[in-house]
Order: sequence, then C-alpha cells, then structure tokens
Amino acid sequence: MKRCSRKTTPLNPIPLVSVVIVTCNGIEHLPGLLNSLKEQDYPNLEIIIIDNHSDDNSFAFIKENFPGIEVFRNPKNLGQFDQFSESFSACFAAVLLNRETIDKIGALDEFYKVYMS
Repeated sequence: MKRCSRKTTPLNPIPLVSVVIVTCNGIEHLPGLLNSLKEQDYPNLEIIIIDNHSDDNSFAFIKENFPGIEVFRNPKNLGQFDQFSESFSACFAAVLLNRETIDKIGALDEFYKVYMS
C-alpha cells in the first residue's frame, strides 16, 4: 500500500498546511517570499502558486528555481481589478481555514476576485 506523507493519519498526526499564493507579475517579490517559506521548518507543508497569467517570466522563474512548488497558470488573467479603492470590510488576503471548515461551508463565492469585491 502506498502511503502519502502529506495526509494526517495515525502514523502522521501532523496536519498538512497548504500555502496558496495568487500572483500576477510578482517576480520581484517571489524570490524573497519563496525562500522565506522554504526556510521554515514545519514538516508537512505544501506551497501552491496560482499564476494569474503573468507576462514577467514569473511562471518560468518558479518552475526553474523552485521545482518542488506546484504552479498552476491561468490561461488568462481571471481577477485583476481596474482601480484601487478602500475596502468596505476586512481583507481576506491572509486567512487560515482548516479543511473541515472548507468541506463544511464550501469554497469562497467566485464573485469575489481574490479578496476584493
């Protein structure tokens, strides 16, 4: 039987923590961010990047320099807003949700692009 070390089992009681990063043309920030995440010592961590169709070589940079990171590239930009404005509520850019909560309430409404309405 093949065992996956990333799941919580009686043999591996450490929960999987997924860091999901959405980026578009963020290559100037990626080296510091990803190196910082790689230096942490939590034993059951996965890093997932959603590249929102960058045109600054971000996708190739990540694949070449961080091969253990899963990268999904959108075929087009699916959520950049046209202007900055003050948010009417709390920002959802950094949030921790456990898998049970997501399973219970479902994913975020697709109306909300990243964390802006």
